[in-house]
Amino acid sequence: MEHLSDLERATLGILHASGPLTAYSVRREFETSRSSHWSGSSGAIYPLLKRLEKRAYLVSAPVSKGERRGRLYRLTGVGKSALLEWLRSPVEEDEARLTYDRIRTRVNFLEALSPTERDRMLDGAEQRLVEVLLEAQRDFDGSDQGPLEQLGTLGGVRILEARLAWVREIRRRLADMHVEQEQRR
Repeated sequence: MEHLSDLERATLGILHASGPLTAYSVRREFETSRSSHWSGSSGAIYPLLKRLEKRAYLVSAPVSKGERRGRLYRLTGVGKSALLEWLRSPVEEDEARLTYDRIRTRVNFLEALSPTERDRMLDGAEQRLVEVLLEAQRDFDGSDQGPLEQLGTLGGVRILEARLAWVREIRRRLADMHVEQEQRR
């Protein structure tokens, strides 16, 4: 099987779970995702759907709603086979690695800030994480998702909880370091 990007694979998954869908509906799935990783831009999704159709992973048919015209995409047998092959394959090393985390990147350089500025940055990170965590918990608790999709949402909740605990631990460790420095004086 030829190589598919994660975005292409996720698109096959969305069409399997919710299809057939218009390109606009596929875009909305990515745009409303809690993950900042996915691009729901029309510049990414529309060409991607055309590529997948050209490569026989999808077929489309014209559809119109009032004045609007578009195409309704669905998986082909080749598309479903590619999705299943991906899902059945072993988890790759790069999939299990730490992913990019913009807060973690900032933390690496906190010494450039004064203690007051560090506190302000950590306050902001903690506040934002709490907000996003509460939204994700609401999604999980009140969702009409299927049980497996709910488990994916639960994974996101657990990651947010861990990130919040980590930011709070940074604050505690910085306070401990400050006490140690004061005691040495």
